Amino acid sequence: MYIRIKSYAGVFGFYLRKYLPNLCSNSYLFMQRVFSNIPNKEYMRMNRKNIVPLFVNIETVNRCNGNCSFCCCSATRDTRIFKEMDKSLFEKIIFELSDIEYSGIISLNINNEPFLDRNMIDKLRFVKKYLPNSYSFLYTNGSLLSTQKIDVILKEKLVDELIINNYNEKFKLNDYNKVIYNHLKKQKIDIKITINMRYLNEVLSNRANTSPNKHGSKVINSYCSIPFTDINIFPNGNVGLCCCDTKEVTNFGNALNNNIIDIYNNYKFKRLRRKMLLGRNANEFCKFCDFNDIGTRRKIIKNKIMVLKNGAN
Repeated sequence: MYIRIKSYAGVFGFYLRKYLPNLCSNSYLFMQRVFSNIPNKEYMRMNRKNIVPLFVNIETVNRCNGNCSFCCCSATRDTRIFKEMDKSLFEKIIFELSDIEYSGIISLNINNEPFLDRNMIDKLRFVKKYLPNSYSFLYTNGSLLSTQKIDVILKEKLVDELIINNYNEKFKLNDYNKVIYNHLKKQKIDIKITINMRYLNEVLSNRANTSPNKHGSKVINSYCSIPFTDINIFPNGNVGLCCCDTKEVTNFGNALNNNIIDIYNNYKFKRLRRKMLLGRNANEFCKFCDFNDIGTRRKIIKNKIMVLKNGAN
């Protein structure tokens, strides 16, 4: 395998997002809703009973050291009470997934920088040991990713895919990511590594009206598949709706007291899914949200639809 350095639409797209931020954001999100609305709705209608999440997202520490303009969880804006997940809770969650031989995607971060967790390497080892059939993602801004940590990750294959978001105002690698990139070029790479060139002050989605640089009050009448695909677990054990819950205000149960698969199929989650079948405008938290996640999620949803259809035949 090799290291990919990428940016949506390359250098041109990077500076287009810099100088025409709102136009790029609104156009991109509109097109993604057009492309994903039909498969989202179809998948949602085929998965109304007890289900297992396709994505398990665990935030082990609710802090980030970045200062992106689009994120209210940045180092200077985060108003959440600091919390690091207890080791016993983390292991309980992984054991519960191991009991069902979980083979979906697992990511040890939501709205945070994962390497602020001083024990992240050990947690990745734990996931690899007890969830050998899962696919492990990890997102980082690279600022705390030393060459020593990279060597351990590569040697032990602790993740299947490492995504380094390089946030800068210019189309260039930050100094710390340049060190990582030059180091990686000399290594044998057996995992997928991508460096995303991200504009630091980009306008993205309004993230349920929590984004500092984009707000909106227009009701979005489209379908969001995330309640049917994801479970998001915060450091205190609360299970929230999605990554747009940047203030941790939604709560479907607590992993300290209940099995996470039971929480994912409890009455509150099922009621929200029934409402989502009418569109995100049927849910108070979701109705103004223009977030639309694509890429890996959309591909997996389309594959799952085909499997379900073939199973029905």
